Amino acid sequence: MQRIPQIPRADWPQRLEDIGFRFHSIDGQGVSQTPDPDAFPYWVENAAYAFSENEIETLWADTRELHARCLDAVDHVIRNNLFRRLAIPDGFDRFIRASWERRDPSLYGRFDLTLDAGGVPKLYEYNADTPTSLIESSLAQWFWKTEVQPGHDQFNSIHEALVERWAELRRHYPAVSTLHFACIFESLEDVGNVEYLMDTAVQAGWAVKILDVSRIGVDRVDQFYDEEDQPIELIFKLYPWEWCCASVSARA
Repeated sequence: MQRIPQIPRADWPQRLEDIGFRFHSIDGQGVSQTPDPDAFPYWVENAAYAFSENEIETLWADTRELHARCLDAVDHVIRNNLFRRLAIPDGFDRFIRASWERRDPSLYGRFDLTLDAGGVPKLYEYNADTPTSLIESSLAQWFWKTEVQPGHDQFNSIHEALVERWAELRRHYPAVSTLHFACIFESLEDVGNVEYLMDTAVQAGWAVKILDVSRIGVDRVDQFYDEEDQPIELIFKLYPWEWCCASVSARA
């Protein structure tokens, strides 16, 4: 892998905003900053990374293996009742078991990896709960590549894979009329990622609605509703499960 200096596009902020990437200049606290042609607190335009074909094939194979091993770990925790070791509150294990036994489908996740001196990937984190970086990894990188490095290829099929996966989920849940999406509206990053996911879902045939996660309502029989009192049949939430568990535990 090589880090290659690049000349930033003169109108890079506008080019990114044209594709819905509005949080390109957020700082470490998620606060949007005025774009600076010489500073890149978030999106980087002055460098790129070049991989060999062998490195790409290694990353592809190893991430598939890591995903399989993570599912094995989930199965091990459930079978051996190790929920407390993972700080999962009492009472939530039955929901996890039921979901696992139903084989509820997943959408996507993000591996955070590093490469050692020999090019071997090492796992830092598998974020399969609140994975972001979608617009950056899919649309922004692709359009940057076609405009700045048109002669090079990019191993990038995120957009097509999301549309295909949403189509599979549409067939899995044929009776669901509306797919809801929820996140924290105060976060530009979260809203941007959810809006992008909604667009890919629409392309796969879903009817969609978005709402702030704080505006989700619930009745006495645990039926959830949106702000227009429409029942929530199926939802994608960009909101950590541990925050959900903490809120439920606090109310209990």
